[in-house]
Amino acid sequence: MHKKKFLVLILTIFIVVAFVVTSCDLIKKETPKQTNTAPNEPSSPVPADGATSVSINTLLSWVCSDPDGDVLSYDLYFGENEQNLVLKASNLTSNSYQLSNLEYSKTYYWKVVAKDTDGKSAIGPVWSFTTEPHPNRAPKFSTLSPLNNSNNVPLDVFLSWNAYDEDGDTVTYDIYFGTNPNPSLIKQNVPVETFQPITEFELSYNTYYYWKVVAKDTKGAQTSSDVMVFKTQMPPNNPPVTPSNGWPSNVTNMPLDLTLSWTCSDPDGDNLTYDLYFGTSSNPSKILNNYSGNSYTLHSLNGNTTYYWKVVAKDGKGGVTSGPVWSFTTLGNNSPNAFNLINPSNGQTNVPVNGVTLQWNPSTDQDGDSVYYDLYFGTNPNPPLYAGHLYGTSYALPRLNYSTTYYWKVIARDGKGGSTSSGVSSFTTDANQAPQINSMQPSNNSNNQLRANLALNWSVTDPNNDNWTVDVYLGTNPVNLQKIADGLTGNSYVIKDVLAANTTYYWQIVVKDQGGLSTTSSLYNFTTGK
Repeated sequence: MHKKKFLVLILTIFIVVAFVVTSCDLIKKETPKQTNTAPNEPSSPVPADGATSVSINTLLSWVCSDPDGDVLSYDLYFGENEQNLVLKASNLTSNSYQLSNLEYSKTYYWKVVAKDTDGKSAIGPVWSFTTEPHPNRAPKFSTLSPLNNSNNVPLDVFLSWNAYDEDGDTVTYDIYFGTNPNPSLIKQNVPVETFQPITEFELSYNTYYYWKVVAKDTKGAQTSSDVMVFKTQMPPNNPPVTPSNGWPSNVTNMPLDLTLSWTCSDPDGDNLTYDLYFGTSSNPSKILNNYSGNSYTLHSLNGNTTYYWKVVAKDGKGGVTSGPVWSFTTLGNNSPNAFNLINPSNGQTNVPVNGVTLQWNPSTDQDGDSVYYDLYFGTNPNPPLYAGHLYGTSYALPRLNYSTTYYWKVIARDGKGGSTSSGVSSFTTDANQAPQINSMQPSNNSNNQLRANLALNWSVTDPNNDNWTVDVYLGTNPVNLQKIADGLTGNSYVIKDVLAANTTYYWQIVVKDQGGLSTTSSLYNFTTGK
């Protein structure tokens, strides 16, 4: 009985469960699915729509919800043209977006599109905001004049500069100026970009001045230029005063050796140099340039002659002043008396090249003046000056060339411009002759000669008395002698080497003179002992 009841119970439970399940399926099939609703329109923008002075680094944010509670994502559109916004970011999961480095004083437009997970979306309105103005910027300098380290700047110089303000603010200037590298403020709130310092105080020549400009805008920003420096011009140059007190001037009977002198000064205290003009013309020629003295000595002027001279003063800065032309006349003077050349006689030939001494008769002077001589000598028929201011009547020449004609003359001078010439004389030197070998020892074919320290001897003379040298040759083969000494100036040579015993040696010498001629001896031989 109990078993039957249990089975009935089980069957009943099964039927109930089956009914419930079937009922649920029917209900499910009969209930329609709920419709998805689009997200709400994004709202409450930050920055607020139309906001101004927004930071260029700002966080955009908005508020948005979904009626169905769906998870939302966002597309952000952004730009400067509200009709042409550009997708800035997509599928944002947060309702904010950070912007950076926007432009100052610029209006931007933006909107947000909200999207739910079932593809529904809501487009927000277009909002706008304007960024903050650019922070005030200080003025900037471009050029300043005069340039730094300028020289020779005039005293009435204008300082000028160019400055600009990126914000378009009005700019004024403070000017600092002076001789100190840290110049002082001398003018404030100048509205223009130029200033003439001389309007405030007197500038000096040849002086360094320092200056700078501070540019200020109306919002308190300012910029200082670099400290500039320039040097003013040198003072205007005044030329030297006219040379004066020239001596000698307009006088006669002046000596033939005399000193010119003058005075001159310069208004600026500059050091002066002088160009000296001198001659027998009333428009004298320059004989001295940039001379620093105030006097100049002349020698050996001509007698009874009028000379003209002047001085031109120069200060080294372009100032030049010419003095007047002065003149003077020298004393009259008699030239030395005529005289003759003695040796060598005119046209003489075969004159030795060594030891020639030119000689002439002394000259006398009617005025009792001391006489000196200038010697002219050479191979030209118009010989050049060879030796000057000789007080003797002879002159020893160095060694001359062979077979050469020489010309010479002597001019006697009295030191006062008087002179007398001897006329030109000539002579010809003899021809060169080779030196002569007079004897040689050991004699030819000699026997039993020393093997060690054997002395070779010779005797040489030169027809022209030239110096000569000897080269010595020695060997056992008469056709292949070896030079054993050269350039000998004596009459012997000792053979230091030990010679072979019972051997015949051949030897000879070559003698050379100063004129390039040489003489070779005969071939000699000798035989050594044991």
